[in-house]
Amino acid sequence: MNQQIKALIEKLTGYWKNLQKHQRRNLLIVAVLFVLTVAFLSWFALRPNYQTVLVNQAPASLGEVTTKLDELKIPYKTAGDSVSVPEQYVDEARMKLAMANLPSTGASGYSVFDNQTLGMTENEFNVRTKQAIETQIQNSILTLKGVREARVNVVMPEQKLFVTQQQDNAKASVVVLLDQGVKLSSEQVMGIQQLVSHSVPNLSPQNISLVDQNGARLLDETGQPIPDGTSNPQLTKQQVIQNQVENEAKNRIRDSLERLVGLGNVEVVVHANLNFDQKTWKTHNVSPMKDSNTGAVVSEHNISEENQGTSGASGTPGTTTGDPGATPTGKATDSGSTTSSKKESTINRDWDTYDENGQSAPYEVNSYTVSVLINNEQLVKDREADIRKFVSTAIGASNDGTADTQITITGGTFQAPANPFASTTAWYKQPWFLGALSAALVLLGGGVYMFSRRRKVAEVPVLEKPRVTDVGAVVEETENAKMKKQLEKLAGQKPEEFVNLLRTWLVEE
Repeated sequence: MNQQIKALIEKLTGYWKNLQKHQRRNLLIVAVLFVLTVAFLSWFALRPNYQTVLVNQAPASLGEVTTKLDELKIPYKTAGDSVSVPEQYVDEARMKLAMANLPSTGASGYSVFDNQTLGMTENEFNVRTKQAIETQIQNSILTLKGVREARVNVVMPEQKLFVTQQQDNAKASVVVLLDQGVKLSSEQVMGIQQLVSHSVPNLSPQNISLVDQNGARLLDETGQPIPDGTSNPQLTKQQVIQNQVENEAKNRIRDSLERLVGLGNVEVVVHANLNFDQKTWKTHNVSPMKDSNTGAVVSEHNISEENQGTSGASGTPGTTTGDPGATPTGKATDSGSTTSSKKESTINRDWDTYDENGQSAPYEVNSYTVSVLINNEQLVKDREADIRKFVSTAIGASNDGTADTQITITGGTFQAPANPFASTTAWYKQPWFLGALSAALVLLGGGVYMFSRRRKVAEVPVLEKPRVTDVGAVVEETENAKMKKQLEKLAGQKPEEFVNLLRTWLVEE
């Protein structure tokens, strides 16, 4: 084996000596590039693959986690508010951090009662309860996408000593720190509002204040979300509704007419007159029972009385001296005796009653004003009445011509928008084009000149100093080369004879 290695080294050395100077240089460059490529690929393939184990962490939490990872001797990298570890340590890191209850900053929740001491006062208990509720709400908000940090402050109602005293309602204020470029939609704002209101007893949505990191309100005084943090939410909501109604009507009319005149040949403008007066009502109705003009008899009470007595000669027939409410039915007799009777009847009936509570829609469309512009004047002249009826029914109006004053149909020829880059002067006569052409010609001429100079320098032959070689050394090297070739041929064709020859040489030596 040593002889083979030695022969290979001698062969490579002879090959290297036979190379010219520029060939040696090129070979070295290729070898260096090969080594660098292999080294880079090895580093890229063998480098550790880091995976994120924690995200959206506060600086204090990051400090606790990194300290624990240093104790565990687990390599890590931090990027902003996240921590990453090599792939082979991901499960171990998560398990060890969970066993150490990390990250613990800002995530205590109801664990504040774990270290409860004897003799805790009621005030201290209330403070811990409030802290636990705030932390639980904060942790719930942090799970939402786009929310980086959250701060919650809850004002619990004060307990009154007497029942007759009016009880206060709870209040809450929430500050959210959003990721860069994130804006909460109205649905997300209402979701946070409901989450907070359902986490605190006696907390109504109207008593929640929600702001972002810029101090912009996300809820108005009535508890309704403010779109895009504007300062006039009520006006903005009405404008949004009106734009939505107008766009729906415009798109519906334009898409339908484009099937008749072609894509891009119709322009529609719609104005909607909306009424945002919302009404609520309550009605208590009483009506007779079914199949009856009166109510059904529930109970009946009758009283009947008769009285007899005597009266003097001065008594007047048809009168009584008893109960003034009695009905005189008797008459005076010669003997002076009188009679009277009394009847009372009370009937209780049951009627059909029902209460009706109603609320009108948030808005009502009173009327539309539509203007239609068609890129075909002849079509408008021929079918204007049909187009007007179609537009009238599309906006929900009558097609009998009563709403013609609110619909305008116009035909004409659309003009293409002017090209801001167009000019009356030909482009090849513009000063900027002539200047750019001149600069390009100068750069091209300089490049050709530099290339031709380099080519001439490369074509000049370089005369190397002739090497002086000893004739005897050349002859000896030639004989050794011939013998080497014969031995290689013998080893390839007759390996047994070659082995015997080597043994003979070794014995002789």
